[in-house]
Amino acid sequence: MTVLRMLTFTLFATLLSACVSAPTLEPARLPPGEWRLDPAHASTLWRIRHMGLSWYTGRFDAIEAQLSFDAANPEDAQLTAIIEAASLSTSDPDFDQTLCGASWFDCDAHH
Repeated sequence: MTVLRMLTFTLFATLLSACVSAPTLEPARLPPGEWRLDPAHASTLWRIRHMGLSWYTGRFDAIEAQLSFDAANPEDAQLTAIIEAASLSTSDPDFDQTLCGASWFDCDAHH
């Protein structure tokens, strides 16, 4: 699984779980409406293997997401998510600069 696919899946799962007020497996019981992610209480975490020996963990702090949901028509649900690439944080400023460079996330071009 590529890093981008892993990030996309992680973001989708995080946003979906954050948009529902009460856990349920029945879409008909979910409250309809426009849901917005509270960015003050959310982040997107990611992990990659480092030389097959350990995990390297990072996060994106600036994210926006909204979900449009109607229990009567769950197939019409729409999820929109935006991650600010430059909000990358790995606790290693040098590595952050490398990842934000043109070879990886190209943060200057994706803001």
